[in-house]
Amino acid sequence: MKKHALLLILSIAFGLCSHAQYWQRMNSGTTGTLHDVFFISPSQGWVVGSNASILATLDGGETWTPQVSPVATSITFRTVVFTSPTKGWIAGTSATLLTTEDGGSTWTSVGTGTSLDHYDMVFTSPDTGYIVGANGGSGYVRRTFNGGLTWASTTMSEPLYAVDFTSNTKGWACGYLGVIFRTTNGLTWTQQVEAGANVLSNLSCIDMVSDTVGWAGGNSGNNRRTVDGGLTWVNQASGTYAGRTGISFSDNQNGWASTTTPLGGGECPAGCPMRYTSDGGSSWTTDTLQGPTLSNVWFYDTSLGWAVGDNGWILRYGNATGNSVAEITPTNTIRVSPNPVSDRLMITSNEPLRSAEVFNSTGSLVLTLNSGGMRDIDVSALPPGSYAVRFSTGNGAVPQVDRFIKE
Repeated sequence: MKKHALLLILSIAFGLCSHAQYWQRMNSGTTGTLHDVFFISPSQGWVVGSNASILATLDGGETWTPQVSPVATSITFRTVVFTSPTKGWIAGTSATLLTTEDGGSTWTSVGTGTSLDHYDMVFTSPDTGYIVGANGGSGYVRRTFNGGLTWASTTMSEPLYAVDFTSNTKGWACGYLGVIFRTTNGLTWTQQVEAGANVLSNLSCIDMVSDTVGWAGGNSGNNRRTVDGGLTWVNQASGTYAGRTGISFSDNQNGWASTTTPLGGGECPAGCPMRYTSDGGSSWTTDTLQGPTLSNVWFYDTSLGWAVGDNGWILRYGNATGNSVAEITPTNTIRVSPNPVSDRLMITSNEPLRSAEVFNSTGSLVLTLNSGGMRDIDVSALPPGSYAVRFSTGNGAVPQVDRFIKE
């Protein structure tokens, strides 16, 4: 539903390796409806949903921990965004807006209301963010250019349900009966597609791959594509009549869409399918996995994605814990054990080691050792979580990387 250029900076240290890819269900610990998912790194992420629920993970979704919300359980959270491993935002019904400075250990309410409903949110930098929503029969865009200290609003003619930006000022929003707006300065919005009198479905998700190529999806097969920045939007056939609740493209060719109906329409007694394309939407394939209605699908990279929905479902595509700091071809075999480890990490190497650097799940350097011939690393002081360690032999060879879990 949304992509963030900020992630290009934050994910440098964790490039993704190739693995056999498939969807697997993760244990969320809840049966409530989940509406949105966001990962700041392959390991650290959050999910939000009904009953003011917030879940967080530090191990790529293997385990999820509830975080305490400061608002009533009658509030539904619809969207979550983080601009760093510690700074994040959640928005939802009744103009609810929460923020955290400590990764969600504590959340603070910074916005309430009675009629405004926030539906989607995007931050293009720590300072610049946008929220779209509905105010009765009209819509609005809220914006901040100072990291959320103040927010300004622009009233729109129709309710808006999704927003995406490709830079701090270039963005698109879609919503009621297929309406689409665009901004090039973050302040004023131009209508690209009018709400259709004969359109029976809304556009509920939008994903711009670039300034020119993008996708918008709706609730009953209303799937649109642009290749000219939204000057024209055309229906892109997917070979089904299934509706879409989330759409995410990791590049111009590869994308996934969640659905609300099976092939041909109707209910999903056996589960609603996911669909994917690897040729820019010219053809779509139905995935074998089926489940309840999915509210959103979001890809960190072509090889790692997430989907959330009804009945507490959290799905992961790919192997988050199989990522490495860099894609390299080693000439020397270096291994660490035990894994998981509680205090001392033992090293097996064909050649003497000159240095080791340990990175946490956000890519931050947390430990550096320079000792010729090292055979172990004391990690007892590190907090529990997922880590990567990069070794150098000092002989001109490419540094090697291994990963471990600290208990």
